[in-house]
Amino acid sequence: MERFWMWTAALGSLMVVDVAWTRPVKEDQQLKPQDVQLAQTYLRMFYSLDLRDPRGGARRTRSVSALEEKIGTMQKFFGLTETGPLDSDTLDVMRRPRCGVPDVDNFSFYPYRPKWKNQTITYTISQYSPDMSREEVERSFRLALKMWSDATPLSFVKVNQGEADIVLSFARRDHGDFSPFDGAGGVLAHAFQPGDGIGGDVHFDEDETWTSGSQA
Repeated sequence: MERFWMWTAALGSLMVVDVAWTRPVKEDQQLKPQDVQLAQTYLRMFYSLDLRDPRGGARRTRSVSALEEKIGTMQKFFGLTETGPLDSDTLDVMRRPRCGVPDVDNFSFYPYRPKWKNQTITYTISQYSPDMSREEVERSFRLALKMWSDATPLSFVKVNQGEADIVLSFARRDHGDFSPFDGAGGVLAHAFQPGDGIGGDVHFDEDETWTSGSQA
């Protein structure tokens, strides 16, 4: 589970909008209400789906158009057949565990192109996972960061006290960054763009079962 070294901003709160789901569903497919809710939540989190009507409420025509567009974008991103309507293959991908970084981000959100000020980056581990020994956790992070330093001019140094550029931690549900985890499955981890405070930090969902190497 090492798909978490990209940087992202906090997800913020998500607004749930009830929508009549008509055309974006294959005619021969019977969807359960939870499938529809899953798709709406997934597309809001990772594809910036917005079903709100600026005048208030939700209009069916606009909602259907927005859903079709975002479903198609997601299908293209994952190399699926671009059907537009929601189908079983698309739902299967939505159910997979994944990182919390949006697949199609609005990079204008980062107008100053945030980056590290120095080439030597410090990191610390503030909370370990009980699923692994401290040595396994430290080794996993060290190897992941080595892959990064091998491909960039950056180097990473672990510190045991004082402030660090990157704080790595395992946490459950609401953990103080306005991006609560969702329990086992779903989002595995999320990270933040370089910067002060929470910037650069990486959080892992402790409700997952973590292992090192190729263990199942």
